[in-house]
Amino acid sequence: MGYQVFLSFRGPDARTSIISYLYDRLRNSGIDTFKDDESLRKGRELWPEIQAAIHGSRISVPIFSNNYAWSTWCLDEVAEMVDRARSRSQIILPIFYNITPGQVKHQTGNYEKAFNEYEKDKVDPKTIQKWREALTYCATLGGYESIKIANGNEAELVRLVVSNIRRELRKAHLHLPDTLIEVEDEVKEVLTLLECDSSSKDTRTVALVGMGGIGKTTLAKIVYNRLCDQFQARAFLSDVREMAERVDSLKVQSQLISQLKEEHIILNSKDEGIIFMRESFRGDKVLIFLDDISDKSQLDDLGVRSDYLGPGSRIIITTRNPDILKGPHVHYKEVTRMPIDLGVQLFSKHAFGSDHPQAPFVDLSTEIVKTTDGLPLAIEVIGSFLCEQLEEGIWKSKLDDLRKTPENKVMAKLRISYDVLTMNQKHIFLDIACFFIGEDREVAYSLWKDLELNPVLQVSVLKRRCLVRIFDDDDRIYMHQQLRDMGREIVRQENMLQPERTSRLLFRTEQEEEGAAHFLKVLNLSKCSRLTKTPDLSIFPKLERLILVDCLHLAEIDPSIRHLSKLLALNVEDSYNLLKLPKELSRLENLRELNLDNTVISKVPVSDGFLQWVRFLSAPCCESSTTPMTIEEGLRVDISYLRCCPLEEFRISMRELQRVRQSSPSYQRWSRRRPKDEVKADTAVMEELCQLQETGDHVPLSESPHPLAELIDLGVPCRIAILERDFLYFYCRAHPMPLRVRLFAAAMGGFIRIIRRAARLSLSLGF
Repeated sequence: MGYQVFLSFRGPDARTSIISYLYDRLRNSGIDTFKDDESLRKGRELWPEIQAAIHGSRISVPIFSNNYAWSTWCLDEVAEMVDRARSRSQIILPIFYNITPGQVKHQTGNYEKAFNEYEKDKVDPKTIQKWREALTYCATLGGYESIKIANGNEAELVRLVVSNIRRELRKAHLHLPDTLIEVEDEVKEVLTLLECDSSSKDTRTVALVGMGGIGKTTLAKIVYNRLCDQFQARAFLSDVREMAERVDSLKVQSQLISQLKEEHIILNSKDEGIIFMRESFRGDKVLIFLDDISDKSQLDDLGVRSDYLGPGSRIIITTRNPDILKGPHVHYKEVTRMPIDLGVQLFSKHAFGSDHPQAPFVDLSTEIVKTTDGLPLAIEVIGSFLCEQLEEGIWKSKLDDLRKTPENKVMAKLRISYDVLTMNQKHIFLDIACFFIGEDREVAYSLWKDLELNPVLQVSVLKRRCLVRIFDDDDRIYMHQQLRDMGREIVRQENMLQPERTSRLLFRTEQEEEGAAHFLKVLNLSKCSRLTKTPDLSIFPKLERLILVDCLHLAEIDPSIRHLSKLLALNVEDSYNLLKLPKELSRLENLRELNLDNTVISKVPVSDGFLQWVRFLSAPCCESSTTPMTIEEGLRVDISYLRCCPLEEFRISMRELQRVRQSSPSYQRWSRRRPKDEVKADTAVMEELCQLQETGDHVPLSESPHPLAELIDLGVPCRIAILERDFLYFYCRAHPMPLRVRLFAAAMGGFIRIIRRAARLSLSLGF
């Protein structure tokens, strides 16, 4: 159904009061809400729709009123909510409207009378018991008592409920696939080890152990989603082993603490992070999930220790190493292989789109699942491949191939699905395995498009075959660790067999063979936190994109960048230790994109004519600069440099602006740094304006400006003596189309010179 919130209530008690107000507030807050209207129900015909709405909602809000229990429909709804809360981490936020939680928990008063009637009417005792348990469960959750909030002020009650709902919706649960088959016995065993429902105040760690592809991460995600709402702070780090190999541990530590604190934390040293962990969470009940730990040192580097966390805290890790942790508070759970019957169900979801195989393929499906050794990843990948090949002959051939692979050789079984890919699909698969896991797909797509690989089509095939994943709410590319390892092993073998044709370098220890650098087009050194200066770039003569995002200690770009005559884009976003750009940058006539977001760049080499080549300039958060900015012919400023500069004075020289689309100096950003009256725009000279489309953002006034003291003949250059805190709108009606120039002039005086083709100029002030 796609709803975020489901409201359950007894119509006569609440419809005309709190319900209408709450529903309107939720909808006005942009929260998609399902309101079950009892007056529209007709028997049980609508129950499937109601049930689907509950299942699809992130949060359910039962409003327990005095007569709520008299509605069997309402009782069915709350029982359904509790089932979802117990199995899939749906959040229940109960409201006790003019009653107490005790009445609901113990079914007293009108609730007792209602249940007595149900027993007299010989309602199924199992159904009655289910209703009672659901009411008791909700009453123990706490919730909101209307009579205790602001002396029964319903407006304040609604405000609190909506505020809490918005906060809960911002908390993202871990994504689980729609084809998920939960092994409930496994889940219950982990929950028992964690003992989160007990009154125990100790901290404990549960390690899920098993081979790659067996379902450790999926099991941990299910458990995490069921429990996370019970903790004051929580964090989830995926692929810790991978990050430990490729990313500085300080960056990983910052990510962990940022999640726990729900704010961006920057650490200066690993020791600072360990002290932060030790001192910040002693009083908090914390849940931490660390995926794919390979060594205890990784936990030590992160500062993750049970004695650093508050009472009731829990740590969940997944690992292939059963000896990684020892201690009285560490509990191990070996993840078992998927049973055949559930394996066939999972296989059928991928091969047939249903829970059961089609008639001609029942026996073949069972035999294929048996060859996977109960590994969910292998079942998914093989089932997704065979989905496109619904011919018994092909299935029997693949079954023979699977039977020939040695038992427990997971990669050999997965390799079968890789081997049938086209060359372009293999190329993209290996690129993802080596470089693009967790990266924005548009970055990868731009590279593959240049290579004419048709990435949209090829990635869609890889997705259908469960070789990669891109979720609807996230444009990043993901791949299972086992598939990643298989892809990298393929690359290593290719590099060993033909080192002269090496195309992918995985680790710093790998040496590039002579000649390979000559063909490199994209160099991505993002998140290299120990990089202080770029290497000699002249060895990459065909480089088109240089990406230096989030290089925390990068202080210098090597002057050899002047040799990159084909460079199209330079991105130094979040590299805030970089103070300046090399003057050699101005020689790059092909440079079209420059991203300086979140840097402290104090000078852009505009005086050397550098900006005459750039088409996209983004620097909304750079620090102040007193360098006059020249915007030359052909420049397309998508987010103008001027947008971020809190200048005392600035001069804009705009010449030959035939192709300028938009330049956006933003007063809002200036005003965060300086008082409004201190911002001065002294002079603006505009020539050849006949084709300029737009420059500037309009900021409404809170009060009327001072009147214009002087305005000379519009046919010649004019002087405006007094103008305060406003935008001017100039409408230059010249052939072939009207010209609109919006110029920010927040100054006591401004000098404006309009020349040549302005046939008519009209001035207005916007409010």
